[in-house]
Amino acid sequence: MKFMRPTTPLHKIKMKDFDIIYARDFCDYEEEEEECPSERWSLKYDLDQLIYRPDKIEEKEEDDEVKTILTSSSGDSKKLRIEESESVESLTHPCLKAISISDSELQFLNLYNFFPVPKDPGLRDAFWILYPSPPAYAADGIDKFHDLIEIFKLAPIGCLKKQLKSDTVDLSYFSLDSRIIQPLCQALIFNTTVQTLNLKDNIIPEKDCFYLNNLLLRNSNLSSLDLSYCKIGSEGARRLIEGISISSLRHISLRRCDLHAEGFSYIAKATSANALLLSLDVSDNNLDENSADHISYLISNTDSLKKLNLSWNNLYSKDTCEKMFKALIKNTTITDFDLSWNAMNQEGIFSLTNFIINTKTVERLNLEANCFSDNEVSVLAKAIVSNNSLKEILLSQNLFSPKGIAEFIIAISIDNFEKTPLRILDLENFWTTKNAIPALDQLKILKPNLNLKLGGILENFLIIGPDLRELFFKQANFDAMNQKNKKERKNFGHFILSLNDEIIPRDGFEALVKQSGIKLSENLINEIAKQFLVTRRMINLQEMKVSYLSYFPDTKAPLPQKLGSETEEAEKLLDISFQHID
Repeated sequence: MKFMRPTTPLHKIKMKDFDIIYARDFCDYEEEEEECPSERWSLKYDLDQLIYRPDKIEEKEEDDEVKTILTSSSGDSKKLRIEESESVESLTHPCLKAISISDSELQFLNLYNFFPVPKDPGLRDAFWILYPSPPAYAADGIDKFHDLIEIFKLAPIGCLKKQLKSDTVDLSYFSLDSRIIQPLCQALIFNTTVQTLNLKDNIIPEKDCFYLNNLLLRNSNLSSLDLSYCKIGSEGARRLIEGISISSLRHISLRRCDLHAEGFSYIAKATSANALLLSLDVSDNNLDENSADHISYLISNTDSLKKLNLSWNNLYSKDTCEKMFKALIKNTTITDFDLSWNAMNQEGIFSLTNFIINTKTVERLNLEANCFSDNEVSVLAKAIVSNNSLKEILLSQNLFSPKGIAEFIIAISIDNFEKTPLRILDLENFWTTKNAIPALDQLKILKPNLNLKLGGILENFLIIGPDLRELFFKQANFDAMNQKNKKERKNFGHFILSLNDEIIPRDGFEALVKQSGIKLSENLINEIAKQFLVTRRMINLQEMKVSYLSYFPDTKAPLPQKLGSETEEAEKLLDISFQHID
């Protein structure tokens, strides 16, 4: 093994030519002959050789040996040494601790620039021979998803290729294999187009909520997440806390996810920390009085939530209503509050009416399908009249009777109701009694733009039967022409037109019918006569003629009869033109 030593004096090298140090001449030094001089090839030796100090260099004579500032044979070597005290720079760089160099000299040389990092000799490429570099995927994640499902040996989803390029990924009611949640979330992490992720009615195990949480943490484009009917449970909700808290979600649906009180506590904590969330649906999650504190915490601490859906739960106890409505009165953001199908009754009516009177932000209140009865009608009506913010109230499918609905309508039809901002009052599927009709007319005058949805009014109808005059005239036309003998067929319309405009007895009308040769039953003749009675026994023939022409306006008078061979042809024409059989 050979060692190299420098042969060119370093004081000849200028500062701007430091890069020449790598091109200096070397001489061979055999290991077998002599060991490598450690004092000359130490780091201290190299740095001392590189430092250029002209004030310390002796003048070179022609015959004298070339000397440097580090020449050990010089008599003034003690003057050339640096003080033994450690410099600040040597403490920073332990490898320079044994080198006698001042701080100013180190700063002047800038060792990091003087000893540049060598170029990669090929180690990087050699490393990836054993460990191949991961493939690069587009931001839409389509290729990444297909590669992952091939690795997991899952069935592909054909529609997903198109959806990953749109703003919505809708996989609702797909009955997805739970193992596909991981590749789906991995594909969506860097996606910049999808804003809505709908996984409704797909069973998602609690452990897979970890991948959803990771997606929410890393993707800032998702604004809507629908996990309705996914049954993530309380443990799944716990895994989503961090993702929901700091994500960009605006709309979250967790309907029927089996949260219960424990799971909702995690969701309440996460959503109250989200400063962008606008709507939250936690309906049908078996929430009861144990969730009252968490509901109150969510309503009190949210700064952005506008729509809260708590329907299909069991929030009816007095304590629950007090905590919930007390927090709602103080809230300044929620405008849409849904409490339908919660079995609310008279226990919470006081808290409810107090909230309706004092709220200043809620504009839509859904109280459908609760257990309010006629006992709460008057209290609710007074609270609605005193409200200053509600624009829509839904009260259908409660336990109100028709009489109670009538009392409610009468109670709100006062002058103060005109000042309320209410625009929609939903009493659908409710019927009221006739005594509410004046109040309904009054409401139309007070608030002409009010949309009052009402099932109907009981006994508010007029029975209208068939038109007897038209019925008897049609039967007379049919019977007059329904004769087997052609010569006996007569046109009843011709008979009516032949009548004089006068008032005659009933018996006289029957005689005229028989005289004309028209065969009608006596009962039919009597019924026709009854329709035009002036007195008990007198008939108005003029009214009969006008009435008949109103039903059969095409009736015309018969043509005059012709003698000779033309008589039969005239009769045929008359029979054809004056048939009025319905």
